Amino acid sequence: MFLTFTAIDKFGQIRNFSWWFDSLEFALDVMSSLSARGKRLIKAEILDNGHSMPLPVDGFDGKPFSTPIKQLEKEWQQLLKTPVNQRSTAAEHNEVPVVDVDIPSFGELAWEMTTVKFED
Repeated sequence: MFLTFTAIDKFGQIRNFSWWFDSLEFALDVMSSLSARGKRLIKAEILDNGHSMPLPVDGFDGKPFSTPIKQLEKEWQQLLKTPVNQRSTAAEHNEVPVVDVDIPSFGELAWEMTTVKFED
């Protein structure tokens, strides 16, 4: 996975960067960390397997992404281990645990910048 981004450095100069990452969570954490240290991100994009995906830079608010992503992964893996008939029975009796997940919020502008394409 290849991450490219543009930021404004401490001297006000526009700088382009690119890094190779093995995990999406780590790449997102790095971007959020840069934002937390006062770097102004202008543009970010992930390139993977010949596809590119722009990232909403307003979503990087200094909070880590890896913790909530790993928490969600752990939850869905647990759900996949539970037989379907047990999941539906627990849901019918309101026995399904409710878990608070802190997911970094993306501002309205960030969502407006995101484009979803559906192909036939």
